[in-house]
Amino acid sequence: MMSDMAVPVFRYDAACAFCRLWVERWKKTTEDRVLYQPFDGPRKSSEFTDEHGRVSQGAEGVFRLLATSSRGRLLWWYKHVPFFRPLSECGYRLVSSCRVCAYKITKLFLP
Repeated sequence: MMSDMAVPVFRYDAACAFCRLWVERWKKTTEDRVLYQPFDGPRKSSEFTDEHGRVSQGAEGVFRLLATSSRGRLLWWYKHVPFFRPLSECGYRLVSSCRVCAYKITKLFLP
């Protein structure tokens, strides 16, 4: 566990099977570096709060979450590669609009 600093927090919709599936996978990657908390009630977007209190939502929040592990390359792309940010946010909104479909598709491709 991080010492002398606040632990980053990822908030998500625990009623959403797609969200729960990915949170379980990300917990293995981030280990004890991130605290995962369900929202009280449904939300349109997950939320990541870093150790400094900065809040990020949507694709940016997910990429910041992943950057707490060794998977920070997507955050770099998000910040520096033209068109990656809008494409990522568009993809996030698409998944958010049909989480049941996204869950079924994800289950087809994940081991």
